[in-house]
Amino acid sequence: WYQRRVRGNYFYKIMRITLLLIFYFFSFTLNEVFDCGYKVIPIEFFNDDYCDCYNGEDEPRTSACSPHGIFICEKEYLSLNISSSKINDGICDCCDGRDEQFQSCPDRCEENKLKSIAFLNEVNKIKLEGLKKKKEILEKISFDDEEGLNLDFGDDKRFFYFLKKVYKFHNNYNYNLEFFGDLKQDNTLIGTFKEWQKDYSQALFEGGEACWKGPARSALVKLFCSEINEIKSISEPSKCFYEIDFQTPLVC
Repeated sequence: WYQRRVRGNYFYKIMRITLLLIFYFFSFTLNEVFDCGYKVIPIEFFNDDYCDCYNGEDEPRTSACSPHGIFICEKEYLSLNISSSKINDGICDCCDGRDEQFQSCPDRCEENKLKSIAFLNEVNKIKLEGLKKKKEILEKISFDDEEGLNLDFGDDKRFFYFLKKVYKFHNNYNYNLEFFGDLKQDNTLIGTFKEWQKDYSQALFEGGEACWKGPARSALVKLFCSEINEIKSISEPSKCFYEIDFQTPLVC
């Protein structure tokens, strides 16, 4: 294989195309290849600072496929992938600084490991408490009330617990969330419960009041394991579309 000189050089591009054609013609005799999913490339083209795969899979160590490429911080205790656009941007994202070739980064791998272990221990503690609380809730659920029995409460009917309950949250506005009912921001309807998504880990609310010169309001409520039932945060990532993080034992 050849040594690449100037990335944007016309001659280099012609040579690359020629080599690829030769490679495809003789590829049945080669074993050292990288599979992009829709084509294979010579292993020498892996991490060579040129984007061959449309999804950037061949350049996990360079910014060649920015902004679509992924850079893998291998030494992190918990796996960390960053956008290849963050390579050599002057900010040390990986604990060992491998994403920054032109500046010195402190080694934070052991520190990050200890933080990650502490985080996982806390997550496990919350999960155990949540499972305990979930069991208590399921034991208390009664289906004597026939109202709403045609609603989707999940395979084990655990979401029956949410019926007629209203969860409140305040930042700059007052929010009222009622599963199987309405989600409101003060007196403005954001949406009405439509369906569960992603194996009951998300709830979609649609049909809210229209924004000024915008779409009808809607929201996605994401459920996370916790020992308590409460709204954790509310954001508006795009105009008139809201995302709500909701903690509950029912998904533990």
